[in-house]
Amino acid sequence: MSIDLGLDERGKALRFCARFCAWLGGMALLFPWVDVVMARLHLLPVAAVAGILMGLAGVGVDLDTSTVASGHATLEIGRVTYLVTHACTGIYALVLLIAAVMAYPCSGADRLRGFALGIPALCAFGALRLFVLGIIAQLQPAWIDLFHEYIMEVVSVAFVLYVWIHWID
Repeated sequence: MSIDLGLDERGKALRFCARFCAWLGGMALLFPWVDVVMARLHLLPVAAVAGILMGLAGVGVDLDTSTVASGHATLEIGRVTYLVTHACTGIYALVLLIAAVMAYPCSGADRLRGFALGIPALCAFGALRLFVLGIIAQLQPAWIDLFHEYIMEVVSVAFVLYVWIHWID
């Protein structure tokens, strides 16, 4: 089965892909310069909410955010200590969503609606992601690498696509 895209549709798709890649590249170059700001605006609240959720779920957790300015927090679950970095909080999923919203041809007001929908959703997702990883760390510590590096990455991309498609519709 093949999808027949006319020249105009192919051109639109290629322009979107080029803009998307340009936004991703620009944000990748900019991120090291705004790392400390993003740590306070994203890593700190996401890690704090995840710590609260874990505590409410009965997981013995100690969250140390004194090192957030260095780009990480420390999460102790039982006798195991985890270093919570930007990657753990779903920041890359947030970057993907921002690039997709910026690349999509629409009005500025529509982009603002995309950010108003997407940024809180991805921050909540980041906290839920850390919560799930914390539960896995508590119940099956041997599975943490599998979930952290593979399963949650796929789930993150799927969630970004869901939010983006919901915004487009």
